[in-house]
Amino acid sequence: MISYYKTMLIRTLTVIIPAYNEEKNIANVIKKIPKIQDLNIAIIVIDDGSSDKTAIIAEKAGALVISHIRNLGLGRAIRTGLKKALELGSDIFGILDGDGQYDPRILKSFVVNLLDEKVDLIIGNRFLLEQATDANFIKIITKY
Repeated sequence: MISYYKTMLIRTLTVIIPAYNEEKNIANVIKKIPKIQDLNIAIIVIDDGSSDKTAIIAEKAGALVISHIRNLGLGRAIRTGLKKALELGSDIFGILDGDGQYDPRILKSFVVNLLDEKVDLIIGNRFLLEQATDANFIKIITKY
């Protein structure tokens, strides 16, 4: 009975995108977020005090935009996004950067593993890529 109920439940993935002065990148990040079968997808952009058109462009691209009056930092932007996602009833969360450094298309494989109950939490690490040689030394040595 429980497994039948789980298959009938419509899940919601909320993609939270903190952004600060990302008018050149934000639309492309939003457009690359994949559709996933049997899953509602909400996109929330936290415009963290941008002085450019980040919020306007994100809204035109289809995101719900929450704007901070001034730059409060990444941690506060993520917290704002998570709070709103919970208010919307979301049960799966993904966090991307507004500059496009993470490929949004990878969300699909992450979410499929979550939905198949293979894992409860996935944390991506861009420093596992070979081309991440310009990264901070501490970040590189803690990648494992």
